[in-house]
Amino acid sequence: MFRHKTSFRSVILTKLTEKHRQVIRDSFAVFQKNGVPNAHNIFLRMFKEYPDYRNVWSQFKDMTDEELTQTPLLWKHATTFVFGLERVIRTMDDQEMMILMIHSTANQHKTWGLRKEHFFAMVHLITDILMEEKGEAEEKYAIMEAWESFYDVLGTLVEY
Repeated sequence: MFRHKTSFRSVILTKLTEKHRQVIRDSFAVFQKNGVPNAHNIFLRMFKEYPDYRNVWSQFKDMTDEELTQTPLLWKHATTFVFGLERVIRTMDDQEMMILMIHSTANQHKTWGLRKEHFFAMVHLITDILMEEKGEAEEKYAIMEAWESFYDVLGTLVEY
């Protein structure tokens, strides 16, 4: 599907509109205020709701729920997650840099064996936290739509 650089560029810019990027920047600023604990909670929920996903991360594969809650390895992973998101989101004002960062992030996740389904699982986990801060239904919908687009782009690029 992506034999040429312009193909994935087109997918990114078509699916991740400027409006989506602005919503992501704004909502991530709220998320980031409690970023690492938020990310830690996301991964705890993910491993509880999708226990087979532990197999993707060998360091968590044989841990109980209780061990996961307490291990510094999950806190380290949560920190890496927040900084990785920030790295991509910071580039969203510069289309060319954003495309490079998204492509790089997707390739990185591809080498770890992640697939599109893993990214789709992440959408509701992160948006649940983001939407707790928002009251208006329209704003919640915009957050869900923007983050779905973001993770759809990452998942699509991971598959190819």
